[in-house]
Amino acid sequence: MAKSRNFFKNVVAVCLAGFLCRTPALFAAPPLDSRAVPAVGGGNSAILEARNRLLTAADAYRGTPYRHGGTDRNGVDCSGLVYASFKDSLAVSVPRTSSALYSWTEKIGENSLQPGDLVFFITTGPGISHVGLYIGEGRFIHSASDGPNTGVIYSRLDESYWRRTFAGGGRALPELPRGEIAAFQPPASGRPGEGAAPRETASPSANTAPSANPATPANPAPPAKPANPAKGGGGAAENPPGGWGEALRGKGFMVGFAFAPSWSGFMERDNPIRGVTAQGRFAWKGVVLGQPLVPGFEIRPEWDGVLGVFRVPFTFSLGFDDKVRFFAGPAFSLGVPTMKLPAGDRRYTGGNSWLGSAGVTLVPLSFPVSRGSLDLYGELAWQSYYGAPGTEPDWNADMSASLRISTGLRYTWEL
Repeated sequence: MAKSRNFFKNVVAVCLAGFLCRTPALFAAPPLDSRAVPAVGGGNSAILEARNRLLTAADAYRGTPYRHGGTDRNGVDCSGLVYASFKDSLAVSVPRTSSALYSWTEKIGENSLQPGDLVFFITTGPGISHVGLYIGEGRFIHSASDGPNTGVIYSRLDESYWRRTFAGGGRALPELPRGEIAAFQPPASGRPGEGAAPRETASPSANTAPSANPATPANPAPPAKPANPAKGGGGAAENPPGGWGEALRGKGFMVGFAFAPSWSGFMERDNPIRGVTAQGRFAWKGVVLGQPLVPGFEIRPEWDGVLGVFRVPFTFSLGFDDKVRFFAGPAFSLGVPTMKLPAGDRRYTGGNSWLGSAGVTLVPLSFPVSRGSLDLYGELAWQSYYGAPGTEPDWNADMSASLRISTGLRYTWEL
């Protein structure tokens, strides 16, 4: 009888745990072979010339309107600009999408970028979704689809939106020695298209306003500077590649809190609210194999009015772009879990002891606010409560005791 009573609960728990364990493998990109454009012969001067030809070809598209799938002067998207620039300048066909370009290039950190390298961003959903060409001095050229300036424009990596979504750099052309590095200076042009720009498929939280003088670009290109060995001339790392200083650029730590009512679930009650749950969270946003990963730790104080207990779960979590998070950990349950039913009180095991908790958090809507975001989220959590020995099976009561469903608001600061 006991096995029959707990069979369904065990199946749900095993499925949830299995999905939690296997999800990173489902979302992670497989290891890919990195390739580069065939080596440019003729030494450093030929490499510098090839990089400048590439950026000159990209600059020739400045002011070209954004067109999804476009690769010509009638319109280009972000990867279309990269594709057309390589084709026009070096007669080389490169991968056609931003994610494929990321897999194809040699991965480098921001401090190792040189003019002519690629810069990648995670702007929508999991995975690389935007790409541009780095020109030096913290600036890049790309094709933007939304915002006050669209089409092929120049932007800066230190703008808040691009800093937050930056995923890393990619190298397709041979590397230059430090002493040969100099920022690319676009030719003077009266064409529109200078200024900060949004992501490829959605609007950023902030954009740089265009210049008041229509003849002057909003973000004029800085003059080329000679390489500074101490600073790396815009290409060498002040922090060693792979160190904490580089790893956290464009990513970083997040702290936040959340509050939500929990619902009665499977029980038929006059009051649909089961209790309340809060959350204090600490997480880190990073990128692994082109996928955004957000590991974190949460403290989740909960009042369960159905069972008359107070719980404090301590959970570790893993998310993808912070929109889908799976969590699991121990939970201390304070009180004797008792459910009041028409047939009498139904007691459960686990009072005043440590139990297990696991679940999933989903964020369907998110709104940028100040240095963070305000999210509407929902959670489904499993609690390890079982009917006390000698109680008869009651599917509705047991499922309601073990499952928590909640919806509420979450605010997260990005430090």
